[in-house]
Amino acid sequence: IGFSMKAIIKDSDELAQTQIFLTKITNDYGAELVTTTNRYVKFRAAAMQAGMSASETQDIFGTMTKAAGVLGLKTDELTGIFLALEQMISKGKITTEELRRQLGERLPGAMDINVKGRNSYYKRRFTCVCKTS
Repeated sequence: IGFSMKAIIKDSDELAQTQIFLTKITNDYGAELVTTTNRYVKFRAAAMQAGMSASETQDIFGTMTKAAGVLGLKTDELTGIFLALEQMISKGKITTEELRRQLGERLPGAMDINVKGRNSYYKRRFTCVCKTS
């Protein structure tokens, strides 16, 4: 894990802060450290490609980890949430349909989280194409 993190996160201050962040959120929300760290490394790589800062990345990652903890989701369910987010971030575009399909199945309330998120990162970085079903 350490090798992967160092390959993605080159800045030593960010690396140290990330390790503290991951330890804190896994302890606070009952997530498994190794799996969460592996997902974070992949999530951070996608976020960096999309031009997201470490702070923005951690805000989203932390919010999703907290939501999963509050809802009592299992490790594989949390992994699915992060995979869906990575895919959406990599595209640089989130559609309502995609959010509903990929994230809504795994995380109840994902649409509400997205609406709140649009006031911050998503509003600045992503093009949200709202489609009605």
